[in-house]
Amino acid sequence: MFYATLIVLILMGVFGARRRLGLEQALAPARDVEPFIGVLGLLWGVWTLIDAILSLSMLGYRPVAWILYVVLGVLCLVLGYVLGWPLVSRVATGGARAPARRLYDRAAGNRESLAMSALLTAALSLVLNLLA
Repeated sequence: MFYATLIVLILMGVFGARRRLGLEQALAPARDVEPFIGVLGLLWGVWTLIDAILSLSMLGYRPVAWILYVVLGVLCLVLGYVLGWPLVSRVATGGARAPARRLYDRAAGNRESLAMSALLTAALSLVLNLLA
């Protein structure tokens, strides 16, 4: 599960920071896939946070790993929400539409920063996991 989380997070990080990484032209053909990757990341982030809560005992013997796991889950959730907004907005109806839009507006302004944070956190988690 850990490596799958890293793969999803790195994929979303590359899509989210494509302009900063200079991959705008290279990822142009895959632009239509971005919302689906975002929804996958959103759902994966929810599952990662649920798994982190269920693995709360890990906090006693590997606290840094558990905290990084929670951070990975939060980054997956938020970045997935931003990337998957075109699909998420179709699901948000009625009274949920306005709060969902406010949340998106708040997070979308930090899209590249979130994506770079996701890439750096994934790299850090991978290195720490290999050293442990």
